[in-house]
Amino acid sequence: MKKTTILLIELLAVFGLLVGLAFAAPLPINSPAPPFTITSGDNQTISSDQFKGKSMLILYESKDLVELNRPLKNKLNALFAALSPKQKAQIVILPVVNCSGAGMFAWVWKNNLIDATKREKLTIYGDWDGQMAIDYGMARDSNVVAVNRQGIIKYFHSGQVGPEEAPTIIKLLSF
Repeated sequence: MKKTTILLIELLAVFGLLVGLAFAAPLPINSPAPPFTITSGDNQTISSDQFKGKSMLILYESKDLVELNRPLKNKLNALFAALSPKQKAQIVILPVVNCSGAGMFAWVWKNNLIDATKREKLTIYGDWDGQMAIDYGMARDSNVVAVNRQGIIKYFHSGQVGPEEAPTIIKLLSF
């Protein structure tokens, strides 16, 4: 009985989150970026407060769409590599996967994040409760968000973004 009740509560929570995400509108350009806390597969928790004064490139995706913007990510990586060390130190790249549907399989999702982190050579974080998605108005898709050093959203796009957008995104982060 207890297991059934817990499962029902988890299903209702996920349903509520999905309904909330379905009606969330993306934050407008030039609006303040909401605070967030995200956790990696190996339980490393970070928050937006740690990056005050730095630009953030948030690559927020559902687990099924991490490859959607692979050409953009490759171009961004190449452009980022060409920046000076001083410029690189001012930009934080945050790949985030929506893990709000993990439920009782969170351990599998954590292992997948750890494997992806090793593969990508960049820590990949999970939005475990979906709060970041709700606060930012993220679509259940691939989302690219650029936040400048003042904490203002300068770029926000849901869906596929062509690699030709990479120079614009890097420029918005660099100044």
